[in-house]
Amino acid sequence: MKQMTLDRVFTFGDKLSFLIPHDWIEEEEDGNYLYHLPKCRSGWFRASLFTLKSTGMASRQRIVHEMRSDPEEEGREFFEAGDNVVEAWVNHTTQDGVDIAVYYWAVGNCPSSNAQMKALFSYTVLEEDVGKPETDAMLQLLEELTSTAQFKAPTPS
Repeated sequence: MKQMTLDRVFTFGDKLSFLIPHDWIEEEEDGNYLYHLPKCRSGWFRASLFTLKSTGMASRQRIVHEMRSDPEEEGREFFEAGDNVVEAWVNHTTQDGVDIAVYYWAVGNCPSSNAQMKALFSYTVLEEDVGKPETDAMLQLLEELTSTAQFKAPTPS
């Protein structure tokens, strides 16, 4: 992949920020953020955020335990990146008669002692684009960008 300029986007009231390719445009859809190249036919990136206020002490160990205690499914990868805990997987499906692949990264973080947060990122491509060098390069970049997402604890209301 050629050298690419990246921009940091701040979403969900600045509670979540991450990098995206500079050329991508942003849309909001059903409380989620959607990014893509203008007029693309494949390559849609979505971001969702879940804030879980903890009744007890939130901790990194708790995030790790909760993410690892999800039902184990074949093909899921689990790793840690700095303060983030990441689970990655792919789902091959059909939508409106079109075969697609949806790549997911669930990124958990504990930005304060009373808040746990989890961002869910997905990247949807046409099945015919799976395995192409440009798709593989973008997936590698997105895994790096999602795993280094930054979280900010919600302010008490």
